[in-house]
Amino acid sequence: MGAGLKQFAYGVVVIIAAILAGFFGGMIVPWWLGWIPEWCTDIESPSSPISIANTYIVFTTIIFVVAIAILVVIGFFSIRQFSVDIFNGILREIKSDKEKGNLLAQAIFENPSVNKQIIDNLERKIGDILQMGSKQRYHDGKISDELFDEMEDENRTIKGAS
Repeated sequence: MGAGLKQFAYGVVVIIAAILAGFFGGMIVPWWLGWIPEWCTDIESPSSPISIANTYIVFTTIIFVVAIAILVVIGFFSIRQFSVDIFNGILREIKSDKEKGNLLAQAIFENPSVNKQIIDNLERKIGDILQMGSKQRYHDGKISDELFDEMEDENRTIKGAS
């Protein structure tokens, strides 16, 4: 188990523990406060059973929705972490085993869209290199012409002085 996965699992456990502590606190504190006479209120008339059932249904629905949302977020992050770990494991295998690397390269080149992308990139790179080379040759030729002109000027100056 990787260090990142252990840290992630620890974070999930802390979040679940905090949620459970909140639920237990919400259940125990009202019961505990009911034993204190100043905090206890007398109920003069019973409420309608339908309104009590309605309230119960609404609150349980909210609790289930929150629990499901938390599970979805935990699932999303755990799947993301697992996929990163699996991908890194595949990369390690490819780097360590030449045969697996060759098989992967062969499988990649069987994909026509990958081949087209590679060919386009190579053509663009070769074009850039050829263009740079022609600019360099032009620049080198220009320098040679300038040197030749300077030498001719020197030669004329020497011939003119003699």
